[in-house]
Amino acid sequence: MDKRQRTLKIVFLKYLFISFVTVGIAVIVPFFVYNIILNTDILLPANYVENQIDRKMERLANAPKIGKHMIPDGAFYMILSKDYVPKEGDLKKKFIEEAILYAKGEIELKGSKKSYKLIRRDNEYLILQYFVQPRYSNSKLNSYLPNPDTILITTMVLNAMFFSIIISVLFAKELKEEMRPLFSATDKIKQKDIKFSAGHSQIKEFNDVLDSIEDMKTELKKALEEQWSLEQSKNEQISMLGHDIKTPLTIIRGNSELLKELNEDEEKDEYIEFILEGTKDIETYIKILLDITKTENKTNVKFEKIETSNLIIELQDKIRAMANHKKLKIRFNQRNIPYYIKADANLLKRGIINVLLNAVDYSKENGEVQFIVEGTRESLRFIVIDNGEGFTKEDIENAYKKFYMGEKSRSLKGHYGMGLYITDMITKLHNGKLILENRYDDKMGARVVIEIPLNLENKKKPYLL
Repeated sequence: MDKRQRTLKIVFLKYLFISFVTVGIAVIVPFFVYNIILNTDILLPANYVENQIDRKMERLANAPKIGKHMIPDGAFYMILSKDYVPKEGDLKKKFIEEAILYAKGEIELKGSKKSYKLIRRDNEYLILQYFVQPRYSNSKLNSYLPNPDTILITTMVLNAMFFSIIISVLFAKELKEEMRPLFSATDKIKQKDIKFSAGHSQIKEFNDVLDSIEDMKTELKKALEEQWSLEQSKNEQISMLGHDIKTPLTIIRGNSELLKELNEDEEKDEYIEFILEGTKDIETYIKILLDITKTENKTNVKFEKIETSNLIIELQDKIRAMANHKKLKIRFNQRNIPYYIKADANLLKRGIINVLLNAVDYSKENGEVQFIVEGTRESLRFIVIDNGEGFTKEDIENAYKKFYMGEKSRSLKGHYGMGLYITDMITKLHNGKLILENRYDDKMGARVVIEIPLNLENKKKPYLL
């Protein structure tokens, strides 16, 4: 743990200690000042009135008549008859009954600032009320200002409240400053920005929360990246299927045009069969497309045992159907074919058909497309050769990339730079490789090789046709 880190408890105790010290000073200083003032002529001591009464006791007891001018300043008086009936005085009404009871000796006032003095005269009683508390030496100030003790207590309370508020504000300010990384982190998350650093606080508990936020950010980033990857995969599959649908549409369009030109019925059934097969392929692709929109799963490769001869026959039918409208000559060749391979049949067919479709599209009218399938002890190779213009150097370097379209690709309608990208991806899913090159002979054209490795069982016992 960072030595500079403190716990919230330590921070709280620090401010609590500061608060006690500050409030203590706020109380002691006014009390100290108050005692200094008591030693001056500004204030009179608490027993000043009592002392004045004691000095005048004899005079007040023997005076023929009592007047207000004879009563010490700060005291109130009341004259009672021998029967304790009030006769005159300036004692406030609310204290009269209490004063009578005191005169009768029925109550005693102990521990109170308010006191009474009873002076017995010949035919009456004089009772004086006074308060044991400091007074101003100037009698007018006693009338207009609160008692010095009240001022002292009020000052102490206000000082304590003021400094308590100051300490609380400083405490809150420090907490807010230490919580700033928390606020910043939560604000970044609110803005969906997960590329932030959670920051650091000098308070351990806040750091624990920041560490949790950092962990949460990492998990959130991981979840978002997975979601993004799934979305990318879904969009990619949709793009691939959109591209693949072009193949059966080409078959349907080409064979429909041939049906229009056909005068005899001898080849009509074959063309109709091609159209029906193309329609079925479209239905299959649309079903896959709907499944993709309902799921969050990535492309799953389902390896299974495939009879190689059936796969080749199906591919031959596809290229014949695609090539009809351009009256292309298809040359088939196969050698050393294993009985079966382990692969995802649908994906592998999609990848090979993309290459075959490109060969048909780029070949010249009445031209030729070669489709060769050959096996070795290590792999099965699908070779497609056309008589088009072939690949440029730039094509060979970039044709694997998504949406790449060379100059000649842009001249063809319906090409969006997805075909070879899809084929390359499918080939890699089968641990194979896609090779792009130009023809070896003197003729113009492209040569594309899809090489799929055989499984271990085939390597040990490569049954060949």
